[in-house]
Amino acid sequence: MKVKLICIFGPPASGKNTIGRLLLKQIPNAHFLHNHALVDVVTELFDFKTTAAKNSIFALRKHLLQSFIDVGEGVLITTQVLDRNSKQYMVLYRNLFQQIKKSGNTSVILDLHASKESLLKRSCNDDRRKYRNVSKDDVQEYINRNYRLWNCDYQKEFLDSNVFSVDTDQFNAESVVFTIMKELEKL
Repeated sequence: MKVKLICIFGPPASGKNTIGRLLLKQIPNAHFLHNHALVDVVTELFDFKTTAAKNSIFALRKHLLQSFIDVGEGVLITTQVLDRNSKQYMVLYRNLFQQIKKSGNTSVILDLHASKESLLKRSCNDDRRKYRNVSKDDVQEYINRNYRLWNCDYQKEFLDSNVFSVDTDQFNAESVVFTIMKELEKL
């Protein structure tokens, strides 16, 4: 069985981009789709907070993921902030994982999590805030409001997938990637 899709889910500033880029270097014929890439394209056209932006990001992600599953070569590594309230995304990923399984391949979920304090500290740095043009107070309010939603049981949500849960407060990115690579070799 061959891995076709690696989804890295986690809250903002949990290490999705860092771990995704490190995996990209380790996996031959891998491709990387970071959630910021989609947001960057869409926010050239729409304000990030609008329904038009949210719908466009979803449609673009759905199209790109489906196209890769249908005709893409290699492994796609993708990142996303995903929570229990992301119903349309849960359905999207569940359908993609089923398609991958039917094709004789497999998918992997990396569930990253960290303490609220770590997320607040990492998210409030100037570079991250400038990226979204938000204040430190906005970031703190967002994390405080959504923190409990990010603690999602992906093992239960995606029964047929390989789910690896990682506390990024406990391990550095290199050790996470080393461990994940060892697990991927077993699949």
